[in-house]
Amino acid sequence: MILKKTGQINATTDSGETVLISSYKRVRHEFDLEKGFIEIDDKVQFLVDHYGRRVNCIEKGNYQIINGRELIDAASDDPAAF
Repeated sequence: MILKKTGQINATTDSGETVLISSYKRVRHEFDLEKGFIEIDDKVQFLVDHYGRRVNCIEKGNYQIINGRELIDAASDDPAAF
């Protein structure tokens, strides 16, 4: 499996910290006799912040930063949201 970065967002937490949230998707390579190696999308996508913590997308632009089952912080791409 290979992780491929698909995008990144700057978001601000409710404590005023700016975090970089990156989006990744998982892909794999398979060999086709006619085409050679092809990339297959596993349709698995996830978000992490620049510290490596998981991020849940509540709705577009609003995020939760989590560590396991513990909510660490809330973040938004709109700084005026908090």
